[in-house]
Amino acid sequence: MDERYKFVRSINPFENLKDYDNSLELILEKKILEYPLQLDFLGLASNNGKELTTVLGHYYEILTQGICGGTIKNRRISDSIELDLFNCERNSLQEIKATSPGEGIILGDEQIRKYVRLQLDDSFAEPPKVVFNLYRHGIRKLIKSFGKKALEDLIKELSLSTKFMLSLPFSVITAIHNSDCKYCSVYDGEMWTPYTRFLSSGLNAMLAYPEKTLQEFGLNPEDFKIQKIKFPLGVKINGIKITSFPILIVTDKDHEKWTEEFRKGFGKEYLDSTQEVNNPNESEDDEDISFPFGSNLK
Repeated sequence: MDERYKFVRSINPFENLKDYDNSLELILEKKILEYPLQLDFLGLASNNGKELTTVLGHYYEILTQGICGGTIKNRRISDSIELDLFNCERNSLQEIKATSPGEGIILGDEQIRKYVRLQLDDSFAEPPKVVFNLYRHGIRKLIKSFGKKALEDLIKELSLSTKFMLSLPFSVITAIHNSDCKYCSVYDGEMWTPYTRFLSSGLNAMLAYPEKTLQEFGLNPEDFKIQKIKFPLGVKINGIKITSFPILIVTDKDHEKWTEEFRKGFGKEYLDSTQEVNNPNESEDDEDISFPFGSNLK
């Protein structure tokens, strides 16, 4: 195994990632976080199955809100156009996903199509910045491990076992979604809606070798600002200290230029071929959104 990948199986998320371990700590919007323990907060009847997955997802929404501020949207309003996090003072749209060890991240065609429309929506004063925040946690077999345990136990384990976070702009996400490289698999069958899976190996590679991995997706690393930082010590959720973990933040150096190129290329082709998708302007729940990272990330 490449020495750089020892973090994959180590209990130490910084194993052989000294560039992250020796980096600056992220300055958070909030250092004291609260997860509501009442299951009816999300309309849940029990903490198993799909409901348990929803609870896990909401944990990372709260964690991301602590990182960048903003407001968590109510998932039950509209599944077709719902956003995970927004902040009206800035112009960025937040998607939050989490996965377990050895598993990848699903980038559904319908979900990507939604963000294409939002990215090219002329009602924004400036092109919005769509950001996908991808987390790896340390829990294997979530339902088997926590289906019969108290919610507090799951919150504690997530706080102790989060492995890393990747914050990727839509320019990278669309490149991944349309890639046939070794770090992706594509499903075009009939049982489920089409999707691209960003494989576990790709997530690990992006953390360990971001420049090289961007090239695997046909991207030029020179077009991006790449920042390696770490989650700070002393942050608590429900009184539980969250273990520090590596964070990779990739941003466009010239987002407006990329948006114009995207509008003339893949974005236009996507919109022209998907007339059945609802216009996001028709939803009263849509707002322009922001991702204000800490003050040490200018």
